[in-house]
Amino acid sequence: MIEDQKKYIEIIAKELNYQKLYNFVSSSSCGAIDIFIGTVRCHAEGQSVKAIEYHGYPEMAEKELALICENAMKKWPVYRVAVQHRLGLFQLKESIVIIMVSSAHRA
Repeated sequence: MIEDQKKYIEIIAKELNYQKLYNFVSSSSCGAIDIFIGTVRCHAEGQSVKAIEYHGYPEMAEKELALICENAMKKWPVYRVAVQHRLGLFQLKESIVIIMVSSAHRA
């Protein structure tokens, strides 16, 4: 896990924790929180999908996600960003990643 005042990044094998990420990004100085939830769909690149399995090296993945978050914070007026990504075997419609971003304005 990587956590500082501006970003929270975690690769996990358990359920995504929406409330934990929301609590991290929310602030009385922010008027917007954008939420992205990635799920398993029934197709990819023209092929049928029944399930998907993610393997990874959490420490390296967290560092790469931290770089992506830092670049986004340089480009846009993001207050905080939080990311959780799951590892394991997932069925159709299961949530595998959640990204939350807060900012002072919606524009």
